[in-house]
Amino acid sequence: MTPVGPWIAFKQGFVRALRRWQIWPLFYLANVLLSGLLLWPLARLLLDWLGHSLSAAELADGLDSWLLADLLYQLGTPAGSREFGLAPWLLTLPLWPLLLSLPFVVLGGGALETYGRPLAEQGLWRLFWSGVRRYAWPFALLLLLEVLLSELSMGLGLLLVALVGSLLGQAGWTIAGAVVLALWVGLSLLLRWWIGYARIMGVLQQERRPGPMLRSSAAFLRRNLGPAAGLSLLHFPLAFLLSLLYGLLNLPRPPCWWVLQVLLQQLFVLGRLGLHLARLSTEVRLVQGRWPSRACGP
Repeated sequence: MTPVGPWIAFKQGFVRALRRWQIWPLFYLANVLLSGLLLWPLARLLLDWLGHSLSAAELADGLDSWLLADLLYQLGTPAGSREFGLAPWLLTLPLWPLLLSLPFVVLGGGALETYGRPLAEQGLWRLFWSGVRRYAWPFALLLLLEVLLSELSMGLGLLLVALVGSLLGQAGWTIAGAVVLALWVGLSLLLRWWIGYARIMGVLQQERRPGPMLRSSAAFLRRNLGPAAGLSLLHFPLAFLLSLLYGLLNLPRPPCWWVLQVLLQQLFVLGRLGLHLARLSTEVRLVQGRWPSRACGP
C-alpha cells in the first residue's frame, strides 16, 4: 500500500473533521467557560480599583495610555500586589500553561477517538465521551510532561543567553538571543509533535500508558518527520489567513458598534478552534496512512 502523503492526509482529515462537526461547539463552550473563570476575578479587581479612582466620565472614551501606565505601575508595586492579590497569581505562572490547556487536552481524547474510528458501531457522542473517560488521565500526564520540558528548555535558554551576554557584551546578547530563539522554536515544534502524536498513537492503538505512547510517537516521527512537517506547513496558511482576515475586519469603529466587535472576536475564536480540530483529524489520517500495521481505524 502506498503511504499517504501530507496533502492527501490534509484533504481527507479536513473532510472528516467537517463531517463530524458536532464536537466543535463543545470545544467552544469549554473555551467560553474557561475564559469566564479566568477573566471574572481580574475584571472585578480592576473595577473595584477604578471605581474609587476614576469617575464614569473619565472612562467614557476608553482607557488612555496614561491610565494604563498608572495601572501597571500600581500593580507592580508591593502594595499594589497585595491590594490586588496578584502575588499568588504571579507565583503560579508556571502552572498556567497546564491549567489553560488541560480542558482542551482532556476533550481532545474524545476528538481523537471520534476522528480515529468509524461511527457505524457507536454513535458520535458515545464514542466521544468514551474517549474522554479513557484517556483523560494519561493525556493529563503527557501535558504535564510537555509543560515541564517546555519550561525547562526556556529556562536553560535564558540562562545560556545571560551567560554568553555577560562574557561577550551587547553583541553576545544579540547573537546568543538569536541562536537560542531559533533552537527553542525548533525544539518546541519537535516537542509538540512528539507529545501530540503520542496521544494519537495511544488512541489508535488503545494504549493508556504514557511510556508506550511516547515510544510509538518517537518511532513514527523518526520515519515520518518530513511528512509530519509538511502537514504542519499546510495548516500554517489557514491560520495566517484567519488572523489576517480578523485584523482587516477588526478596524477602529464607533463605541456603539461593540456588538459587532464581540461577534467578530467570537467568530475568530470559533475559527481557531475549528482549525485546531481539523489539525487533529489530519494528523490522525497521516498516522493511519503511514503506520497501518500498528494503527487501527479506517
